[in-house]
Amino acid sequence: MSFRQYLYAIFFACVSIPLLALGIQQFFFAKETLENRELVSKLSAELVGREIQSRLEIARTVVESAANKLAADGVKDPELLNSYLKDLVVKVPYILNIHYDNTKGRSIAFYPKINKEGLSNIGVDHTTRDHWKKIQSFNTPVVSDVVKAVGAADVPIVNVIIPARNKKGKLVGYAVCALNLNRLVDNATSRIAPGEFSIWVFDSKGVPVFTTDLVATLTPYLKPQEISRVLKTGGEWVTIERGNAADLSGYLLPLPDQNWAVGIFRKVPDKETEHGVLVWTNILFFLLVCLLTLIVGSTVNQVLVSKFKKLMNSVFDSKYPWGKMDYIESPEEFGHLQKLINKLSNQVRPNKPEANDINFAVEREFHRRISDFSERGVILNKVFDDFLTGLVLVDKNGEIRFANKISRRLMPMAQPGSDFLCCLDQCFSSDVPPNEWLERLRTQLTFIATGEKYELRMYSIKDSGVVDKVYVLVREE
Repeated sequence: MSFRQYLYAIFFACVSIPLLALGIQQFFFAKETLENRELVSKLSAELVGREIQSRLEIARTVVESAANKLAADGVKDPELLNSYLKDLVVKVPYILNIHYDNTKGRSIAFYPKINKEGLSNIGVDHTTRDHWKKIQSFNTPVVSDVVKAVGAADVPIVNVIIPARNKKGKLVGYAVCALNLNRLVDNATSRIAPGEFSIWVFDSKGVPVFTTDLVATLTPYLKPQEISRVLKTGGEWVTIERGNAADLSGYLLPLPDQNWAVGIFRKVPDKETEHGVLVWTNILFFLLVCLLTLIVGSTVNQVLVSKFKKLMNSVFDSKYPWGKMDYIESPEEFGHLQKLINKLSNQVRPNKPEANDINFAVEREFHRRISDFSERGVILNKVFDDFLTGLVLVDKNGEIRFANKISRRLMPMAQPGSDFLCCLDQCFSSDVPPNEWLERLRTQLTFIATGEKYELRMYSIKDSGVVDKVYVLVREE
C-alpha cells in the first residue's frame, strides 16, 4: 500500500469511527425519547380520565342536591324550583340544562325555560328518552349513554337522573341534568398540553365522545369488541384506523362507572419515520464528510508529497536552499534517504532510555490523577443521588440535567432532558402561577398525590461562564 493510500485510510478511519459511534448513540437516544413519549401518553391518559371522572362526580352531586330539594319542598312552587335550578347551573359551567320531571315523565321546572327555537321546555314529555327508560328499570341514579341533538340539546350530551323521594319513601319526581360533553371534556383537559398527541374519549360503542384531533368525525373508529376488551382489561395500547388520514396509536383506559374509554394518541408512522430520518441523515452526513475528506486529503497529500520531495533533495544533496530540479526520481534515491535517516536515528538512540523513563513517569502520574478524579466523581454522584431532600439541576433552557432519587420518586418524568416546569406542574399545585415557580427563591408547593407540603428553593451556580440553577424540594413538617 502506497503512502497516499495509507493517508486516505487514516482519514477515513478518523471520520468513520466517530460517526458510527454518534449514529449508535443517536439511535438509542431516539429509542429512549419514544419510550418517554409513550410513558407521557399513558400518564396523560390516566390524568385525563381522573379529571373527567371528577367532573362527572361533581355533576352527580349537583343532581343529588336538586333531588333532595325536590323531595323536601315538593312540586307546589315551580318558580321556586326554577330559581334553585338556575343557581346550580351557574356554579357548574359544563351543565347544559337541568330540570325536574314529575312521576309521569313531564318537566315541571326547567332551566333554561326556553330552548333555542323559542319553545318552552316546561311540560315536555321525556318518557321516550333513554335515561327515563333506565330509571324505570333500575330506580337508582342513572348516567345515560351519549345523546346527540335531542330536545333542548344541540350538542352531544349525557343525562344524569336521580329519583327524589320524601321522608316516607314516596316518589315525588326526578331531578335530571344534561351535561355538555364537549365543554366537560374540554374543561377537564384544559391543563393538558399534548402537543403532537391528541386526546380521545370513546363511548361503549366506539364512537368518539370528544377529541382534539382536527380531522376526526363522529363515526365509530374502534370496534365495540375493542372497547369491551379495554373496559375489561383496565387499559391497553390500541390503533385507530382513519381511512385516508394517518392511523393513530395510543394508550386507552376505561373511565370508571361510565363505560367510556379515554386515550392519548399519536400518528402510527411517526416511529418508523423518525428512525428513517435518523438513518438517512447519518448516511448523508457520512457521505458528505467522506467527500470533504477526499478533498482535504488530496490537498494535504499534495502538500506533504511536495514537502517530502524537498526534504529528500536536501538530505540527499546536503545543500540549501533547494533548487527547482531537486526531486527524487528513482527508488534508489529513496534507499539513500533511508540510510541517512538510519544514521540520524542511531545518533539519537543513546538518549532514548532516559527519555522513555521520563515519558513513563509522566504517563503513570497522568493516569493516576485521571483515575482519582473519576473515583471522586462517582462518589459525589452517589452522595447527591442518596440525598433525603429532592435535588434537581436545571440548565438555562429549563431542561433537567440531573435529578436525584427522591426527585424522581416525586416526579416520575424527571429525567435528563425533560422540562422541569412541566414535571412540577404534573405533580404539584400552588397558589402561585406555574410560570413564576422557577423564578422565585422560595415557592410553596403541594404534592397532589398525598397533599404534603413542600418548599421549592432555587440556587444559582456558574460553571464555565454558564449560569445553571439548582432546585431543592424540601418537605415541610
